[in-house]
Amino acid sequence: MATTDADMALQDCGYKKLFRQLMAKAARIWNLTSRSTKAADTAFEIVGHRFQVPCVTRWNSYYDSVKKIISSEAELTDLCKALNLPSFLHSEIQFLKEYIVVMAPMAASLDILQGEQQCTLGYVLPTLTVLKKKLGQTTSRHVRPLQLSLLQGLNKRFGSLFTDKSFLLAAISHPKFKIAWCDDPAIRAQCTQLLENAILNTDNDITLDTPDATSSSVGLHSDIDSAQCSDDFFDFTNADASSQKHLLYLNDSDRDVRMLDRHPEVRKLFIKYNTAVASSAPVKRLFSTGALVLSKRRNRLSDSLFETLLLLKVNGRFWLDWDC
Repeated sequence: MATTDADMALQDCGYKKLFRQLMAKAARIWNLTSRSTKAADTAFEIVGHRFQVPCVTRWNSYYDSVKKIISSEAELTDLCKALNLPSFLHSEIQFLKEYIVVMAPMAASLDILQGEQQCTLGYVLPTLTVLKKKLGQTTSRHVRPLQLSLLQGLNKRFGSLFTDKSFLLAAISHPKFKIAWCDDPAIRAQCTQLLENAILNTDNDITLDTPDATSSSVGLHSDIDSAQCSDDFFDFTNADASSQKHLLYLNDSDRDVRMLDRHPEVRKLFIKYNTAVASSAPVKRLFSTGALVLSKRRNRLSDSLFETLLLLKVNGRFWLDWDC
């Protein structure tokens, strides 16, 4: 979305002309300050920071780079004069500000979904819901085509996830979200029913998998009273308790993950649906770390030793916390 769908906005001729013109001016600042130490020192003396150059491998790079330029709006004219570059007009500055406002929710969503600490599959639907809401509430005049392109791309790429059982249960079983991210009452009712059915299925699986202790001693209880059998036959206690477990979980105000210890049935659903990460970015970062371990001078490592060294390196912060 941050690249392909954003580029779809260039089909609007007015937006395309102004965007290309502004990116060309910004690229001159980025190229000059990154290639010339003298220009970089001059820019640092004027604005007080280094400019960030966009990177094609990072989806948020254009947003971060433009945000750095806008943060120096007061000194931007002096900077352009010192570097002998064309200055930015007032309308162009407004365009960049609107660009930052529209792309800010997108950048925040990417940072959340690409995280490593607390990002599970349950984050996907709440993040997409908030992103769609923020994009729809943004008012813009110059970058309206970009806003519409992002909304269309969001619905096209991720619309089907809002009917996917796995994604729904992952979000509902996460104590941080539950059903608070659902604005539509119909969707909230659907999610509540989905959670109730999942808990009932979990209870049924547990009942079926539990061995019957009385089956091995049928002959020892042949004289069971028929009235007692009748009472056991009409026992509705477990059914009522199971039907209320999802409500007890949803009405619990605690948002910490440790609250799942009080709701073991939901805890099992959380483990089942929230084990997967929401993005492949953490895995790619793990591959990059692996290249540092398996270097040219250590190319004869066995598979088990390589795995051990890699896990020790990426989990180093946990060892430091443990030593403290």
